[in-house]
Amino acid sequence: MNAKRNKGLLAAAVMLLAALLQGDSQATETGHTLPTATADLVRDAQSGDRVGRLVRRAIATSPSVREATLLVESALQGITVARAGRLPQLTLGAQSTVNTAQADSLMKADGTPMAVLSAQMPLYDWGRVDAAVRGQQSAVAAARALVAQRQQEAAADALRACLELERRRGLRAAADRYVRSVAPVVDMLKNIAAADPGRAGELIQARSRSLQAEAARQSVSGRVAEAEVQLERLVGRDGIIDCSDIAPEFVQGLDLQAARAATTNVAVVVQIDEEYRQQLSAVDQISAARRPQIRVSANYGPMNQGLNLYGATVALSISMPLYDGQALQSSQQSAVERAGALLEKRQQVLRQLDYDMRAAYEQAGVQLKTANEYIELITLNEQVRRNFSTQWLAMGKRSLFELLAAEAEHYGLESSYTNAYYDAASSFAAIRGKAALLPGLEYQGTQ
Repeated sequence: MNAKRNKGLLAAAVMLLAALLQGDSQATETGHTLPTATADLVRDAQSGDRVGRLVRRAIATSPSVREATLLVESALQGITVARAGRLPQLTLGAQSTVNTAQADSLMKADGTPMAVLSAQMPLYDWGRVDAAVRGQQSAVAAARALVAQRQQEAAADALRACLELERRRGLRAAADRYVRSVAPVVDMLKNIAAADPGRAGELIQARSRSLQAEAARQSVSGRVAEAEVQLERLVGRDGIIDCSDIAPEFVQGLDLQAARAATTNVAVVVQIDEEYRQQLSAVDQISAARRPQIRVSANYGPMNQGLNLYGATVALSISMPLYDGQALQSSQQSAVERAGALLEKRQQVLRQLDYDMRAAYEQAGVQLKTANEYIELITLNEQVRRNFSTQWLAMGKRSLFELLAAEAEHYGLESSYTNAYYDAASSFAAIRGKAALLPGLEYQGTQ
């Protein structure tokens, strides 16, 4: 009986040693290395290229960007409409008159068609048309800023989705390693329990840990598939290829002061500035409309009703509103108030952007520091795992349950590191997105 038991224990020890050696070999063969904040320059350059391609794919795929681009085309037509206000307006008409007059002083109209050509144009309007043109030009600039804003949003959404996919891939890799580490321990305990039934309790605990590890892997795998679907919606199926190891592009360093200074030129601020100019142009346009308008008009047609005698008339007219129920005055004041509201909105947006950037930068710094601390713990825990295995194999000072606890601790450290690292990368990416400093955003497509 004792010989059978010793034989089972010896087989289990050999199995554990082979599993540990195989695990080290797999780690070497697969080249698995934890990402660090000091990635090499070549890797960073490749990461930047992938980020640029991913951003351009997101812009090209986004329906909201295409919608905003069509709004630019619509606003451009408004400039043509405004400029037409200073050009002659020609109208061609025709009339056919029938009357039953019997007086000798009037010729009887018999319904013969007669053409009438009319023309009119402003001579002086106090800059009303010029203000309308400026307003439409500001509307075009605001529409283009909206396109840039939608592009920034599409880029930020794609990068956030890509980093989330990378995070979940990292968590899945950690779960895979945990399952591979626990499985040989469970197999070994089966042999030990067969030789020593008193160790069955340890086998139950080990199998419970194994089931928990497998459940964690399945759960993370499902979340990876979910993240892939989300990213595919934003960049297309082919764009997922570029979502690979982009985190080093963001954690290698960020000039916060440069990012904060760039906020005055981001799309959302430019859009507000152009809308403010548009309201000022509306104030000028309404103000000019309240003053005398000088127009010239000309007509060529029948000189009198029923007479087939054509002639031309030219008239100079001056008109201005005397009383309109203060409609124009109220409209002008409304435009002034809207302009003031836009100035307040601009200040609020700049303050919010600055606050968000500083808060994200502080959070990213803490997360990156935490990730680096986890690297040290993972290195130390790796040595602990090996020591536990050696002590159990050579001296019997450690139980298999302690080995399982060490594996679980290692899995927890790797998962925590992955979350901290990608939290930092996501925060840095968000800052660069808000400041429009992402590669690929030079592709505007609105010029």
